[in-house]
Amino acid sequence: MDPPFVNMTYRANPDPWNYLASAYEADKYRATIAALPQHQFRSCLEIGCSIGVLTEMLSTRADHVTGVDLSEEALSSARSRLSAVARVQLHGLTIPAQWPQGRWDLVVLSEVAYYLSADEIASLSTRIAESTYPKAWCLLVNWTGETQTIWHGPDAARALIDGLCELRQISHLERIQHPQFVIDLVALS
Repeated sequence: MDPPFVNMTYRANPDPWNYLASAYEADKYRATIAALPQHQFRSCLEIGCSIGVLTEMLSTRADHVTGVDLSEEALSSARSRLSAVARVQLHGLTIPAQWPQGRWDLVVLSEVAYYLSADEIASLSTRIAESTYPKAWCLLVNWTGETQTIWHGPDAARALIDGLCELRQISHLERIQHPQFVIDLVALS
């Protein structure tokens, strides 16, 4: 997605995807947190953190959360929401071309992968494989409906998982189906 377009979208509506009030989003967040394979993580990277709703939930399950988004407008809202949460750092980055410093034992991508090209997904797989600890987890959440991109959400997740398989051994893969979204949970050895 083009950063100027995304920033204009957030300027026109600070919550353009209705993260705060949508029943779909609430169900997706509950299912995402419920799918986490352990109670606490050392460090979590959330790619596409937007206004920080899921970031806030992840901060209760990780000692440190790094949230990234390409929209400075969205990050402004996230910073306001999370100003009292010292364990969260937010960065304006265009993933995968830009990448935050750090290592993670949990990487979360919720409805992000299908906005990327095949080359960007391959690069993202490399970035994740290189910046995660042994026995890290990657959790992918994808809408199963029309995305208006080149990808169907679960297909983008499959491409990312295939890329990870080429770079790291995967010891566990679970797919959790919901009526409107799917969660893929991958353990990286």
